[in-house]
Amino acid sequence: MKNLVNYVNGKFADYKHSTIPAADLSVTRGLAVFEVIRTYNGKTNHLPLHLKRLEKSLKIVGMKLPKTKKEVTQIIKKLVQKNYRGTELTFQIIVTGGESKNKLLPKGRYGLVVLTSEVARKFKSAVKLKTIHAKRMLPEAKITNYVPAIIAIQKARKEGFDDILYTNRKNVLESSTSNIFIIKGNQLITPKSGVLEGITRKIILEKVKLNLEKIERIVKIDEVYNADEVFITSSTRQLTPVVKVDSHVISGGKPGLKTKEIKKKLNEYLNRINS
Repeated sequence: MKNLVNYVNGKFADYKHSTIPAADLSVTRGLAVFEVIRTYNGKTNHLPLHLKRLEKSLKIVGMKLPKTKKEVTQIIKKLVQKNYRGTELTFQIIVTGGESKNKLLPKGRYGLVVLTSEVARKFKSAVKLKTIHAKRMLPEAKITNYVPAIIAIQKARKEGFDDILYTNRKNVLESSTSNIFIIKGNQLITPKSGVLEGITRKIILEKVKLNLEKIERIVKIDEVYNADEVFITSSTRQLTPVVKVDSHVISGGKPGLKTKEIKKKLNEYLNRINS
């Protein structure tokens, strides 16, 4: 990452010189909101949707975007120009709380940071999830406080799992950084409320044509255990099959045929709009 260029509060800089004030509320109180976007063929995927969701998250937390969406778009374009060399990139847009007189409440001078990373060349072909009875703080906002998730994932990995699955009163919510879908018969089902409205989730529900009935509703944990197939989605990893949830093996312990078909059609759609 040392050769990649970031944007930090008005300046473009490499990682060594990408710094924010130590008294920023993102450091002292964990007050920050973020978005993650990635490139496809060197083009930013659905940037307007990400910026719209960023503004929604900021509104929930009581913050504002310190630049216009047009200005942020230009910053991202410049970062693509400075960093793209054939390997796809991710950009983490972070709005920080800024410095505070009383070291608690923001005074409205928010910071803007955009961190550049290269997309991993290969992700896991399938994952195993461990359920926990909890939900993300402010689940409809994308905030940087992942402490409970980090603790839970560390524990889950010691037990042989890859990630966690939030549940609330036996209702399934989402994974630590992903939305979840289940396939049962000819239905594709995903939790409707208490989750972050993921961009890839939105694309699958609204843009990718499938021979399945798409449904948003409450999903019970027993439905996940007994699903024909299960997968999770995110902007960075796109779609990842789930082959085990707790002690329950899904789809014979390997990615299902319908999941593979959805992943293929999702990739075709993303490549087509970014060609």
